[in-house]
Amino acid sequence: MAINWTRYDANGKVETTRTSHEGLVLSGAQRRFIQIMSDVWESESFCLVWDEAKGKAVDVSLCIHFSQEFKNIEVGRCSKDAHQDLLDAHEANEAAEKAAEEAAERAHDAQVRQEREMLDWHRPENGKVMQVVRGRKVKKGTIGKVFWVDNFRNPSRAGLALTQRKNAKGFYQDVAWVSAEYLQNMKVHPEYEVA
Repeated sequence: MAINWTRYDANGKVETTRTSHEGLVLSGAQRRFIQIMSDVWESESFCLVWDEAKGKAVDVSLCIHFSQEFKNIEVGRCSKDAHQDLLDAHEANEAAEKAAEEAAERAHDAQVRQEREMLDWHRPENGKVMQVVRGRKVKKGTIGKVFWVDNFRNPSRAGLALTQRKNAKGFYQDVAWVSAEYLQNMKVHPEYEVA
């Protein structure tokens, strides 16, 4: 029961033994790979143990398998011995953590979707009425209609027609050339419209 620890000396002989975590072991021994140096990974045996102070399960390392020889090392062997009330509390904690992770993931996905939607909303396109919100060359607050963008999919520059005046060739007379990131759509986003 619990975790039985055995310390081996330099010759591989048993030096001492001890027992810990009686009545608190939630799982049998499991293995995982851990990074012990920047380019070195080793196999580690561990088990889940109830930590009364934290009120949740924690990992306890039983042994890192640098080699199969037990020399100058303490090795733990565990057996599941937790009472049913601790197992139930552990399951409830795991369910709550999973629900919290899923809620956080949904909130993050919604935020990313909203940010992407706003970027699309404020992306300059021919015919959109936009306002300059940043920059030095064109005064902030300048409003115009986009008549040109350098790249339809991902514009970095846009031409704004500040008035409807055109010359004999049909080109706008009063224009401003602005970085796309300095422009904002003047139309209210449908999500924020007041009914």
